[in-house]
Amino acid sequence: MVFMGSEKYPDESSFDALIKSRGGSDNASTDCETTVFQFEILHDSFEEALDHFAQFFIKPLMKRNATDREVQAVNSEFQGNKNSDESRSEQLLGTWTKAGHPLGKFMWGNEESLKIMPAAQGIDVYSRLREFHSRWYSAQYMTLCLQSQESLDTLESWVTKIFSAIPNNGLPPPFYSNLQDRIDSEKIRKIYKIVPVKQVHQLEIVWSLPCQLQNYRVKPLHYLSWIIGHEGKGSILSYLKQKLWGLSLYCGNDESGFEHNTTGAFFTIQVTLTEEGHRNAQEIIVLIFEYLEMLRRESLKLWIYREIESIEDMKFRFREQVDPIDYVERLAENMQIYPPEHFITGDSLYFEYNEQIIRDCMDSLRADKMNVLLFSKLYQDSCQQKEKWFGTPYSVNDLSESLIESWMHPEPRPELHLPAPNRFIATDIHIKEPDMELCCFPQVIKESSLMKLWYKKDTKFNVPKGYAFFRLASPLMNESPVSMVCLDLLLKILDYNLNEAAYDALTADLSYAIRGHQSGITIKVHGYNDKLPLLFETIVDQIAVFDCSIQLFEILKMQVQRLYNNFVIKPEKLCRELRLQLIEHLRWTPLNKLAVIKGITRETLLNFVLKFKCMLYIEGLVQGNFTCKEACAFGQLLQEKLGCNPLLPEMYPELRIMQLPEGQHTCTVQSFGEHNDNNTAVICYYQDKPGDNKTICMMDVFNEYLEEPCFNQLRTKEQLGYEIYNQTTNTSGIVGFVVFVGTQANKYSAAHVTERIDAFLSKYVSQLKQFPLKDFDKLKRSLIMQKRIDDNHMGEEVDRNWYEIANRTYLFDRLQKEVKCIEELSLQELLSYVHGVISDKKKLTVQVIGRGPWEVGVVIPGQLNGVINNDGSRKLSSVPPVTDLSSDIVDDLQKDKRTLKYVVPNMAAVQDSAFITDVTRFKNGLYIFPITKLLH
Repeated sequence: MVFMGSEKYPDESSFDALIKSRGGSDNASTDCETTVFQFEILHDSFEEALDHFAQFFIKPLMKRNATDREVQAVNSEFQGNKNSDESRSEQLLGTWTKAGHPLGKFMWGNEESLKIMPAAQGIDVYSRLREFHSRWYSAQYMTLCLQSQESLDTLESWVTKIFSAIPNNGLPPPFYSNLQDRIDSEKIRKIYKIVPVKQVHQLEIVWSLPCQLQNYRVKPLHYLSWIIGHEGKGSILSYLKQKLWGLSLYCGNDESGFEHNTTGAFFTIQVTLTEEGHRNAQEIIVLIFEYLEMLRRESLKLWIYREIESIEDMKFRFREQVDPIDYVERLAENMQIYPPEHFITGDSLYFEYNEQIIRDCMDSLRADKMNVLLFSKLYQDSCQQKEKWFGTPYSVNDLSESLIESWMHPEPRPELHLPAPNRFIATDIHIKEPDMELCCFPQVIKESSLMKLWYKKDTKFNVPKGYAFFRLASPLMNESPVSMVCLDLLLKILDYNLNEAAYDALTADLSYAIRGHQSGITIKVHGYNDKLPLLFETIVDQIAVFDCSIQLFEILKMQVQRLYNNFVIKPEKLCRELRLQLIEHLRWTPLNKLAVIKGITRETLLNFVLKFKCMLYIEGLVQGNFTCKEACAFGQLLQEKLGCNPLLPEMYPELRIMQLPEGQHTCTVQSFGEHNDNNTAVICYYQDKPGDNKTICMMDVFNEYLEEPCFNQLRTKEQLGYEIYNQTTNTSGIVGFVVFVGTQANKYSAAHVTERIDAFLSKYVSQLKQFPLKDFDKLKRSLIMQKRIDDNHMGEEVDRNWYEIANRTYLFDRLQKEVKCIEELSLQELLSYVHGVISDKKKLTVQVIGRGPWEVGVVIPGQLNGVINNDGSRKLSSVPPVTDLSSDIVDDLQKDKRTLKYVVPNMAAVQDSAFITDVTRFKNGLYIFPITKLLH
């Protein structure tokens, strides 16, 4: 509401239009005690945007007729998050508070809480909104942070001139610390069993502690979460992994919002369990309290505190510039909490070791002051209670006094002990002198039939950090869904095996990622160059000697299967995946993987890994504070450890794209979400031909032209959904354009949303013909300035260089070439191009539909064919309704036999080729584009 026009700038979309047309973005977010508004924009429009921004807090319009639209936006956001296990759990935690405590409120808001209930009670929501605004939107409560290339004097003068008129109501600041006695004593010492949306077994132990924000100099909760959540030898997780009971462990809190505010802090120990771990949940609770007892018996170790302190000091000293919009948001929030001298450092640095403060927090982690939460689909039949807002099924029972007493001071088992000193902490932080001639772009320093290695010495950012990225290419990955499942299993087991070995590296501010894709595996390491080779060697060793026990294989195979299921129940993810499957020559989706995963054995996996390592083509980039000799050592180590043979050039895996036929084609499928999940996702995709730099630039200009109108028309005015965006696509060199809308089937049908997208595009393509040349030049200039923005940190430059290497285009000066293309682009050229792509309608619409009264049609083919009625129910002709089957059969059907259920508008449409009812049959009749690279 605040962002929707002011007395000075009454057009409710004018600010958004200004921001989007100048290459910027804006957002607002609410939390328990703060609301943050932020924007970013190109430098030359900053003062103008500041004036628009300030007027929202000086004299916002907040029109009554906009209230219902914003209620619908809030409701759409809630519906989109209704199946988030994190949000559901948080709302349930709020029920533990005493009556009237603010944490017990409904934290999201929806149509019922903001419209239906107030109307029934005779409450005028708009009047309450105005009252809330005049009470809390007052200057004395506000903090402001700006970042710009302008001088501080200039910025100060702007702030004085622009923001001084914000009203001050003179009322005292809010005070909530009197609410620290917040938990109802009758609601602790309980065990909650909760049915999650995702396929997961999870254990949580949760305490409510006093607020620690005033102890930011000591950071007691950070210290405790670091030591309890440690994953190296002697830790809780290390023991759980030895027993094959646990997969991951999280400890602590988010230091803000619901988890930590002036009324107190929630402290959580969360374990993701295996099947065996779930069966031994009580023993795991014993283990956790044994570890806490071990910590109490050990005197607090100053050297551990100093080690954490030194890591954080080094992080701060060599922190590279982050995205400015994130930085000013963080500082504006810090200004609400810390004194001025610690606005910048208060949330990150350790200032003071205070044993008593730490021990007080540690002593609060008692068995008689907590609740236990167990999450599992296995509780479906026994959980009869439902949380009011999210409908989360749960049960609650008392923990017996004898059980609590046994957890109070248990004898720690000898396997539990404090972590050893961290060998990954950097000690050499000097900037290296180059040992070869410098170049603006990466250079090839090693090339053979097996490997091509690129290198660039950093001379711009001058930090003791580096990056090493390597791609191990193999045609094996995309051979079949079995190969792709083996790849996923390999990565999951590598991650599991590396967890303990590489954990210290992560705590020492190094990072790594091992990602699989259709053409191989990519290894990425980043951090202080001093210890980066040690981390890289640790990872390569695990790949070189890869193995796993049969027990571990079965446990992680089940975990991967759950990940596939958790992926496909999200309509937006399934929608994007289905679009790619329809246009890529060969793509194995999570549904394909679910169909084969049961038959994969440990031997299948080990044979796959042997074949993968046998023949590869390796391409890498080493960039940062390394010499050329040190860069070569990365490649040499990889080559020696893997001992692989070179891949024949003809065998290099390239992705191929299907050429869509002329006309409009629609693929509609039912969502795999819960029976009450009404979330629907719609993607409209327009495919061009094989592209080059010029076509991608024209599509970028068109995308920029549509960005603000798309949001304003489809979201703000028509309220089609909360998540709405348009985007240029580059799918293996084939340029395209998409519009995405996330909506709800109890509001609109997918067909209606598609019609509104079509109408929107038709309108704005037509308006492009009358687009003023001065506005077109302004549009181009905005895009050019975005492409000319300096990198915030080395990683942005590295990612850009790696994009060229990974795609084998090697156009390292792409941005400069794109700027030239945009400068030379005429409006007539753009019109002709857009007309060819949009108006010729080589269009693919993908719809994943939720449950709701607006979805009517025929479900085909196969086992679950039938008709969707107006009330959203389904009359099946060949099998009983799913709800009539036993829970075991339903679970098996949903987990292992998921198949796409296509939907067409009516029986006549079954034979209409415009409606896709079989992905394979549709693709069989299409041509395949040649291998395409976006070059000149």
